[in-house]
Amino acid sequence: MKAEVEYCRVRAHDSSDAPFPVEPDGAAGFRPDTKTEYAARDPAVMLAGEAKILATWLTDAALPLWHSVGYDPARRAFCEFLGLDGRAIGTPGRVKIQACQIFVFAEAGRAGWNGPWRRTVRYGLRTLFRDYRRPDGGFRSRFADDAESVEDQAFVLIALAAVARFRPGGGRVDVAKGLLLVALQRMRHVGGGFHDADAGAPIRSRAHMRLLEAALAWERVNGDAVWRRLADEIVDLALLRFIDPQTGTMADRFDRSWGAAQSPDGRRDSPGLQFAAAAQLETWGRRRGDESARRAASRLYEAGCLGMGGYSGGAADEPDGEFGRLGVSLCTQAERLRAAAAFARGSGAPRGHYQTEAIEACRALRRYLDTPVRGSWRDTLGNDGRFSFGPTSSENLFHIVAAAGQLGLAARETDAAAAPVAGGAAYRRSVRFAAFGRAPYGLADREAR
Repeated sequence: MKAEVEYCRVRAHDSSDAPFPVEPDGAAGFRPDTKTEYAARDPAVMLAGEAKILATWLTDAALPLWHSVGYDPARRAFCEFLGLDGRAIGTPGRVKIQACQIFVFAEAGRAGWNGPWRRTVRYGLRTLFRDYRRPDGGFRSRFADDAESVEDQAFVLIALAAVARFRPGGGRVDVAKGLLLVALQRMRHVGGGFHDADAGAPIRSRAHMRLLEAALAWERVNGDAVWRRLADEIVDLALLRFIDPQTGTMADRFDRSWGAAQSPDGRRDSPGLQFAAAAQLETWGRRRGDESARRAASRLYEAGCLGMGGYSGGAADEPDGEFGRLGVSLCTQAERLRAAAAFARGSGAPRGHYQTEAIEACRALRRYLDTPVRGSWRDTLGNDGRFSFGPTSSENLFHIVAAAGQLGLAARETDAAAAPVAGGAAYRRSVRFAAFGRAPYGLADREAR
């Protein structure tokens, strides 16, 4: 088993598109406590440093914690919450949590994390298919009932795509196609797009953006035209229906006649949704060479920043802000980082602006990660500037890892010609291997045992 883990680590390290390439043994890298002075405080150089800090937190703290106490060995399922003492709370219930954690550990393995990711993904897949798959091919939203939603199907597709990138072809591709062609088709709206199977369920743009993410992920796995068509269909729908052409914002809920509706908490749109949509539309637009989609994505990003009250440090929404008074969640900060990093991968004059945005977003996100239990986080920063004290949702690890992956790609594609004054050669190596730093010693040995 040790040889298998070691093989996977090297394989992921050699992969040109690994999300968080690991620094090889013996290479000095950027450490979170290194007080390096940057030449002219170049945003490109600082971006790689922030990527390294976040990566080190993931490999040294978050992944080991959530693999150990965030996993229920009795049910071989992932737990939904951790308490302030770092212990699991409640029993596994939602399929979204299982799918999110499968994605997290599959991406960690592709990055080269030498912890027990293979076994964790394998057990997660068993639970997913044993407890949540319906006879008709879809996946139920909760363990206890047969209800299903578009967003949950999308998360399952994302998880299966992350696993399939290690093992192309095979049963997971068939499952994914079956899910798309059978389960999702039952939820198709006659006017385009999808809605949940429940009678009267609204059309959710948030679910469509997650489905777009799934289609783009599968498009990279095997290039099948069915995924390209799905991605193109969702983007067309976003530009035609979801995005208000006057404000450039995306509403979340629509009735069956395409009228925008408020959510139960009174919001029509939220900063997190704007950032999530911006990241996916920018990715799609860059692949297709579609500048109109990229312009729409840029407007969505600016709308998300406006919705946060224009405060880059992660404070609550302004009292009279357009998006309400509910504070800023970790999910919103992670989606902001992911979107900014996606734009920072572009070219031209805006690149430097979005590099700076990504740096600020990463620093804001790290405020949430400063907790007594290393590897945990606070879920929400309230209007009063104080963090909520409640259970930690495991779902947010998905958002952190996805953001770290985009940040790593942005750092790796950045021109790092301006090296720090101190440790230039070592730093250039850390740029190359930015985002998931070195895993803790001993994890591979424990996995072998």
